[in-house]
Amino acid sequence: MPASSKEAVTTRPLKGKRLTVTLEASPDFGRVVVEYEPKADVIEPGSLTKLLAELDSESDAIAVIDAVAEVLFAVAKPHRLSVVGVLHPVGGVGVSIRAERGAA
Repeated sequence: MPASSKEAVTTRPLKGKRLTVTLEASPDFGRVVVEYEPKADVIEPGSLTKLLAELDSESDAIAVIDAVAEVLFAVAKPHRLSVVGVLHPVGGVGVSIRAERGAA
């Protein structure tokens, strides 16, 4: 993971309420859906795109999904976080990858 990956993620303070946030992006390998329950900060939506661009040199989609979960959890410190990667089918086989952090 590039050293600047955490720097690609920016947050802003959450004022008051408990909520669930969903972010979606479409990198070359498929689709990435991030769902999380923020504690104090919400992730700026453009941060997911920047983070995926930072990880673009990684050829292993499983490693990318795990790295996205690791970085977002470390920076935003949510109650819970789930990152799902839905890969483009290869040879008729679709693959989904889920990385989770925090309380279940």
